[in-house]
Amino acid sequence: MRNAMCLVFFLAIIMATAQKKKESAQSLTENYGNTDSMSYFSNSTLNKSKCNGSSSISVKSNKTTYKFKASFNDEITADVRDFLQMKFKDLKFSNTNQTTFWTIVKNKEEAFSCKLSEGHVRIYADKEMISKGFQEKLKAIGEELKYVINGEAMKGANDARKEVAKRRLAHAKREYERAKRYYEKTTKVK
Repeated sequence: MRNAMCLVFFLAIIMATAQKKKESAQSLTENYGNTDSMSYFSNSTLNKSKCNGSSSISVKSNKTTYKFKASFNDEITADVRDFLQMKFKDLKFSNTNQTTFWTIVKNKEEAFSCKLSEGHVRIYADKEMISKGFQEKLKAIGEELKYVINGEAMKGANDARKEVAKRRLAHAKREYERAKRYYEKTTKVK
């Protein structure tokens, strides 16, 4: 009986570990009521043409606002600037002291702003003042920007994460089968 309880406990730990390993190692997602909050941290960028460094990305979205904040290696700033200029090509921008701003003002209130400086980017949008289409565009830009900041190709990074999750799941299944065989072996002996 004691062996059976130990085996059940062991199997529960294996299954819990497998479930945790299925989640991305670089992302943490938390939901607070009507707010979706995602934070990412990467110890080193994968872009070998840039100096290694760390990056931190935070995305917060609720019914009324969208916020994207990131800090990264200063040498990636030019890549981020090029990406944002391409994505926001229809918006007016200004450059001041190595900082680039994109804004949309409606009824004398800021509906959208993007501030890019060396190693930092901040995006803010008031969802009540911008269209659904622009909200979706911002969400897509934020998703792509994560890959630009981390020096990854979007498709390649997703494929690599899926492969890691598949390998971890296969490992957990093998451990489960091993524990199951052990349980059957120990229950037949008695």
